[in-house]
Amino acid sequence: MGLHTVPIFIGVLLIGFAYSLVLMFTKKGMIGAIINIYVIGILVLGSSVIYLLTIAAGV
Repeated sequence: MGLHTVPIFIGVLLIGFAYSLVLMFTKKGMIGAIINIYVIGILVLGSSVIYLLTIAAGV
């Protein structure tokens, strides 16, 4: 995994997060949207840790 793939990955996750929020506000798929937010939160945390590790490994 290179340094350029991680920001793209985070960008895709943020788009998914925004989509989940829109779904939540429309009251459709509320449970699915909440689950998506939890999953995306975990993935963002994981990817940010990987991102920091790649920076640390690069230095």
